[in-house]
Amino acid sequence: MTIWNETDPIKIEKKRITRTANAIGVAFLIGFIGVTVVQLGILKFIPSEIVATDGFMWLVQIVLSALMFTVPFIIMTVPMNTRVSVACSFKKVQKGVLLPTVFCGMGVCAVANVLGSITTSVFYSLGFSDPNSALTADASEGLLLPLIAVLAGAFLPGLIEEFALRGIILGALKKFGYSFSIIVSAVLFGIMHGTLSQMPFAFIMGLYLGFVTIRTGSLWPAVVIHIINNLFAFLLESVSSVANAKSMVIINLLYFVVMFSLGLIGVLLSRKNDFFTMPETKTEETKLTLSQKLKTFFSSLGVILTIVYVALEIVLTQLIKVLQL
Repeated sequence: MTIWNETDPIKIEKKRITRTANAIGVAFLIGFIGVTVVQLGILKFIPSEIVATDGFMWLVQIVLSALMFTVPFIIMTVPMNTRVSVACSFKKVQKGVLLPTVFCGMGVCAVANVLGSITTSVFYSLGFSDPNSALTADASEGLLLPLIAVLAGAFLPGLIEEFALRGIILGALKKFGYSFSIIVSAVLFGIMHGTLSQMPFAFIMGLYLGFVTIRTGSLWPAVVIHIINNLFAFLLESVSSVANAKSMVIINLLYFVVMFSLGLIGVLLSRKNDFFTMPETKTEETKLTLSQKLKTFFSSLGVILTIVYVALEIVLTQLIKVLQL
């Protein structure tokens, strides 16, 4: 029989991973529950004619997103035993690195979209689908609404989601290993989107964004890639509202060709600075294997509750859809 004690390095490392995982899970839960309370509670007291306007809903999304991905995670840096200034580095990227990094990111976006679409098609064939919650921004109403929509749907998520995922979370987990932190942050990035259509794409993109952040030592490349991807998604969504199905097939194909071509250019440019080589590890000595660390993280109570919360939202969405048929 093995006797555990407080000096056992394996037990100590598991406790530290569990403590960090619980803090991250609590941060997500605070954000999720806070958004739900606002949507189901506070918004009920606002006149329906105001809530129904696109401009108001875009403003609500800006406020909720900003609060969800900043305040809870900043608070949880204390039990994570990390500092925002250390975890979130916005230092200048080395000359000649940013452009190839962004171009490679565009290629990853293209591949992730294809793989994500295949996975989504499988889910849809089984009867699962996501609610149609896309907000619109009619340019005929003036320039203000489209500008607010782009801010809320592209720029703000690109900044605050990277602050939380590749900043605080990745920063808090790097001490347990680079590969571990990249995988965990990518999985959480997929889970936090909460829709079957976005999870596969977000996970694949999360792997690259995590690698880029560690490779460059800065959040800026991930932020730029995230914003550009959101802008393309916003543009395609806007075009789809006025174009027919045949035109959208051509537009989507053109999007893939352009993005994939940029990715290839990025790979060629990156060969000059050996970009795809992971930097030397600056992590602490670890006694656990990657699989053991992943098992410890995802078996923590905080993370389990977060996954259950998102799963229940997905299930409830499907039930509501069935009841409305």
